[in-house]
Amino acid sequence: MSSSGWGPPPAPPRRPWALITVAAGCILALLLAVVGGVGVLVLRETAATTAGETSTTTSADAPSPSPTTTPPTPEPPAEPFHVLRRGEDPPEDLETLWAAMADNPMTQGDLPGSSTCELPDTPVDADLEQVQELATAAASCLNRIYSSAASDRGLRWAPARVVVTKQGERPDTECDWGEDKDSDRTLVCIIDATISFPLGADLGVDDVSDEDYPALVLWSIAAHFPALFMFTSTLAYYYLDLVDAEGEDSEKGQEAMRRYTSQTACLAALAVDRLPREVRPSPDLRSALEDPATWDPDRSTTVLAPESRARWISKGFGGEGKLSTCNSWSAPAEQVA
Repeated sequence: MSSSGWGPPPAPPRRPWALITVAAGCILALLLAVVGGVGVLVLRETAATTAGETSTTTSADAPSPSPTTTPPTPEPPAEPFHVLRRGEDPPEDLETLWAAMADNPMTQGDLPGSSTCELPDTPVDADLEQVQELATAAASCLNRIYSSAASDRGLRWAPARVVVTKQGERPDTECDWGEDKDSDRTLVCIIDATISFPLGADLGVDDVSDEDYPALVLWSIAAHFPALFMFTSTLAYYYLDLVDAEGEDSEKGQEAMRRYTSQTACLAALAVDRLPREVRPSPDLRSALEDPATWDPDRSTTVLAPESRARWISKGFGGEGKLSTCNSWSAPAEQVA
């Protein structure tokens, strides 16, 4: 129901389906076009054969012509991922679920850039209203990127909002914040696309300057947008079923969560790097984000080696918008340790 900090997997409920996405309609239209084309071809060949037989005069002793048959068109292999229809569950086969996580709208194509993004100057010790203004501006920039990415894939994007609260408070949403309510972590309720940002939230990087604080807040918020995109594309249900099937505490279940965490860290950097240069992290802040020493595993709810986290963040900053750069699901296991 919520995703927190810079670690845990998204957890949408089972299953609050929204409107059937445009992508499903596009896939159906494509299938109809293919089937229609094949059907026309078969009908034309059958009609031609029938006409030929009708116009041919044969004697009683002449052999009858062999009927013309058209070999069946082989069906293309099913893709591991497709946008789920209302009430549809992901496949149960584990191999298919793993393949779907590596081959889906979040691993293909580009993340669009945006030439417009302005973040207000905000010091580290800013009050709630100032941080709210900064967070709202950051979300606006990221919504433009992800809205375009969703539209390019025939998906509907519900703009995310960020609500800044005092420590120990959470906004009213469709999610039950549970034990995380009093934490200092940034959480996201993916049911209604609300990101809860506590004043003084743990953003991972310590001793950040006033000049770098807006970019760090932007990066922190960007780390939660992949969970929202997973929900929009229904990929979240593939991921949840994969972790459930493998067992959350099993070696493979833990690996799946590390791969997800690696991907989201990379995508946060990839998205921020698609914004204008003036709002991106400074060389000093980027160096801190890419430094394994920055990432204390005791401050994350997902056990991912600091070296791995830093590696995937660095990949994102150098990915030039290519989503395949952040495909941790096809990476060697040692890169997501």
